[in-house]
Amino acid sequence: MIKHIFFDFNGTLLDDVNLSFCLEKEIVAQLNLRQITLEEYLDNFKFPIKSFYDYLGVPDDKFSEMANYFFKHYNLREKNETSLSKNVVSILKELKDKQYKLYVLSASEINLLIKQLKYFQIFDYFDGVIGLNNIHAKSKIEVAEDYIKKYQINPSECLLIGDTLHDYQVGKTLGFKVLLYTKGHNSRKLLSSIENVALIDDFNEINKFLF
Repeated sequence: MIKHIFFDFNGTLLDDVNLSFCLEKEIVAQLNLRQITLEEYLDNFKFPIKSFYDYLGVPDDKFSEMANYFFKHYNLREKNETSLSKNVVSILKELKDKQYKLYVLSASEINLLIKQLKYFQIFDYFDGVIGLNNIHAKSKIEVAEDYIKKYQINPSECLLIGDTLHDYQVGKTLGFKVLLYTKGHNSRKLLSSIENVALIDDFNEINKFLF
């Protein structure tokens, strides 16, 4: 029985796909690298971010500079160019009313993550917020493992809702059930390549998977 629901943030709760894609296009333009289409982005975006930048052709000695560029300009533009995904607020309220424990598990830097949750007025729905202590977006598996151990959370009672192959890998590694949202940073085509994966196109579909 599901008691704990962990949500990814970027691309799941928050629709920031277009902003992120635009910033990646700016980065490859600065470095005179091959431009990619949105379709290619959705089919190839991955974590850790370093591996995606390798795919784009960003040289190793430029990675930190470009990661800092992304972080800085994301911060400057996020309020005008991102929004909560459709039906997020209503589903969070419904799940909270049903006494589920709700968490955010993100590869975002923790202070930025908390600031975003408060800005979009959904911070108070969550019993815990789990993010990273840097801006280079490495795997969130380790921080999640530490969290569930600290609070003695049973993985078999957990559901992870995310939007990428990495979220699936995180959930399976942690022993969680996994549900993937198809309108985030990975395409439905790519997510469908996972055998027996459960997909949703809208947050109102979550209730079908709370078993």
